[in-house]
Amino acid sequence: MNMMESFFRNVIRFRWLVITLVLGSTVLIALPIQTLRLEGDVDAVFPDDDPIINYNEVVEERFGIRDLIMVGVTNDNADENGVFNPRTLGIVKEFSEQIALLPGIKAIRDEDVASVATMDNIIGTVDGMNVDPFMETVPEAPQALADLKQALFANHMFVNWVVSQDGTGLLIIAKMEQADGT
Repeated sequence: MNMMESFFRNVIRFRWLVITLVLGSTVLIALPIQTLRLEGDVDAVFPDDDPIINYNEVVEERFGIRDLIMVGVTNDNADENGVFNPRTLGIVKEFSEQIALLPGIKAIRDEDVASVATMDNIIGTVDGMNVDPFMETVPEAPQALADLKQALFANHMFVNWVVSQDGTGLLIIAKMEQADGT
């Protein structure tokens, strides 16, 4: 008689003990599950005196920005020039449009879902300022792609916010509606 056969004979022989042990173990494992809770608030995992949390609270209070959804689109392929290629920019445009249609997203204006596909490039001029979209359509031509990249990096407000400093990531930010629908 081999070892496996011996094991199974003992399981059958002591089946009521095995069943009792399995059920008992299952109950003991399941008991702590009742006390588990899902924490959806990221702030809860940081200490109360964390400077980032304190700054975030100031921004939330001052600007009324509470619940955001952020989607990062990355492409670190140097052959595609990071995110500055028609395929990746098309993904950002499509995601921006689809996120705006989701229930619970506050998308009254195009800019409410902020991305390179929806935001305007504001440039100061001698006469005042020019306000033009960064990207009305997905650029295909190499020069149009280079112009978009140059425009984003020329405005330091967008670097490390809408576009990563190394040009391999773009961010889409959408505001969620409050529970009362605002």
